[in-house]
Amino acid sequence: MANHTILISKSGKEIPIADSGAPIKDEEGNIAGVVLVFRDITELRQAERKIKEYSDQLTLILDNIPGLIFYKDINNNFIRVNRALADGHNMTKEDLAGKSLFDLYPHDEAQAYWDDDLEVIKSGKPKLDIEEPWDTPEGRRWLNTSKIPLKDKKGEIYGIIGFSFDISELKKALSELKESEQRYKAQFEEAFDAIFLADPETGIIFDCNKAATELVRRDKSDIIGKHQKTIHPPERIKIGFSETFTKHLHKKRGQVLEARVITKNGDLKDVAITSSLIEIKGKTLMQGIFRDITQQKLAEEALKESEGIMRSILANSPDYILMVDKNCKIQFINRELFGEKMDDIVNRKISDLIQPEYQKIVENGIDQIFSKGNAENIKVTLLNQMGTKSVYEIRFGFNKSNRETIAAILILTDNTEKSHK
Repeated sequence: MANHTILISKSGKEIPIADSGAPIKDEEGNIAGVVLVFRDITELRQAERKIKEYSDQLTLILDNIPGLIFYKDINNNFIRVNRALADGHNMTKEDLAGKSLFDLYPHDEAQAYWDDDLEVIKSGKPKLDIEEPWDTPEGRRWLNTSKIPLKDKKGEIYGIIGFSFDISELKKALSELKESEQRYKAQFEEAFDAIFLADPETGIIFDCNKAATELVRRDKSDIIGKHQKTIHPPERIKIGFSETFTKHLHKKRGQVLEARVITKNGDLKDVAITSSLIEIKGKTLMQGIFRDITQQKLAEEALKESEGIMRSILANSPDYILMVDKNCKIQFINRELFGEKMDDIVNRKISDLIQPEYQKIVENGIDQIFSKGNAENIKVTLLNQMGTKSVYEIRFGFNKSNRETIAAILILTDNTEKSHK
């Protein structure tokens, strides 16, 4: 009889049955009738539908997992694969079924895969996180593969199931990270400035570069593991940390702060420090970059002393020394002139101080300084607030910056007595 026979009950309900029949024969062997046997298989059909639904759902899940999944027998043949694995070979899942590794890969590559499979089959133990290459039409990829033995109720191994996930991008990122760390380490060690890395909470120094050891004249082993306050003089320590460390940690992060460090033998050095928070191997650290400005400070002090001496010389010079710009405006005068304060003279025209008949001569001299770089000495008469005339000799010079004249220098020497002789 036909398979999938349906009987309809008196109430109209359809009942799936499995049927079978056998002939009834008389004494002479002639068929006299038929015996029909009907078995209600409603529950069987329901179970089959559930199994199919489960299988379809499992297939849907496996085909949408972003990885390669396969089930193989102990003879190295694929029984079932997911869509990702089939797509990777430009084949259908049905075409891959029954294929061996040796049907798909070069012998050496296939043998390497099969050796892993055999290890799992023989040991009965999973082999996890295998990193292996996978050559595809688009090029070589890298997989992280785990293989698990499949056992029946008796514990006999009848196959393996494997899961492979593409880690090519991860390997690339890790490689780039390693290269970046190596570059940072090289730059860190070779940096001209001293660099200290410290825990921002405890102040313990985590690492330092070669320049740091030279700055404080200590071995690296005498720095790492110590508190950052040990490289600063005691008077610069507040509440267990150096003043600059606390400021950088809170309101002054990224700013340049001047401080002092103390060497192993007690010498003090002036430094300019910048800081930032960085992350190394998942740990947040304070990176302090220390630039030795000791010589700069000494030079600044020497310059200030030199400037003080120069100011004293200028202030006590018997001559008047003026700096005048291209527009004949006074930028500087070394001392009071005829009772007028220096601030009252600066920014005035030079012509304000000179008798009208000499103004053009002086202005021409200034023009020559800016155009030619030199001018002849001249004599002029100046009239003070009391109406007394004085004769002065003017010598011209210049002040340059980046090879460009930025001011004319006028030195006025009183020649009144000589003129009366």
